[in-house]
Amino acid sequence: MLDHISDQTARACLEALVQLRRENDNAAILSFVAGLEDAVDGPMADMMLGMLAQLGKAAGSGSQG
Repeated sequence: MLDHISDQTARACLEALVQLRRENDNAAILSFVAGLEDAVDGPMADMMLGMLAQLGKAAGSGSQG
């Protein structure tokens, strides 16, 4: 299922999830997982997951302040 996803994209997604978990942002985690489910089936999955990871990191860093 995720064979076509680059290591860099997979790592970015995991980092975003870890960040959201550290901040205990369960709503963002659920949104992130829903986005993953939608993204992996598409022909541009790597690009979509990369953008999703950046959004997850931004959401995580934005809730610290």
